[in-house]
Amino acid sequence: MRKSRISVLALLMALPLISLFLSCGDGAEEAPLPGADSTMSGPDADTTKFTDPRDGQTYDLVYINGITWFAENANYDTNEGVSPRSDSASYRCYQYYKGYCTSDGGLYTFNTAKAVCPAGFHLSTKAEWDTLINIAGGPKEAGKALKVGGELSFNIEMAGFWLENYGNFGGRTSNANFWLVDENGQGYFRQFFSTDDNTYAGPVRDAKDFYCVRCVKDR
Repeated sequence: MRKSRISVLALLMALPLISLFLSCGDGAEEAPLPGADSTMSGPDADTTKFTDPRDGQTYDLVYINGITWFAENANYDTNEGVSPRSDSASYRCYQYYKGYCTSDGGLYTFNTAKAVCPAGFHLSTKAEWDTLINIAGGPKEAGKALKVGGELSFNIEMAGFWLENYGNFGGRTSNANFWLVDENGQGYFRQFFSTDDNTYAGPVRDAKDFYCVRCVKDR
């Protein structure tokens, strides 16, 4: 009976993701951008580490096509003493286990994601992701180059998520969801999967969901 209850819970947690994929469909896949260049040279090309002065954590960086990205997920604790289990929490570790934040990065609400990156960096934008996806081979193949072990050293981990509507975590080892914004501040998410190399994008469904954050250096 215990295994049956676990299977039912896993199915319920998968439903919102299935809905996202169906609603995004083919229309959510961005067309490759013309003229994208994967040149790795530039003034920041040799800068491979950044230490966040707020908490001393050091992040790997990767320089791709003129843009310096965090090569791992942000992990700055924004709760300021608030319990991560509280409804007012803005930062959570998967299953509330700190070790997952250490290995995979933190999970953030959308509004927190917009402000969590350290000074000199910003939440990655839709345009920056569009360019990156194009360089990585387009929305049907980008995962191969961007996941851990991929040729671009972007190191996407399947860090999972928290879905507010279901009040639970899910997706660790199978899903990676990221917050991003467009030029007008409109929120989006981008998803990757362990089972294939596709990536999907769409507008924010619930700003209280908790997803990963990748920061980009200001230019």
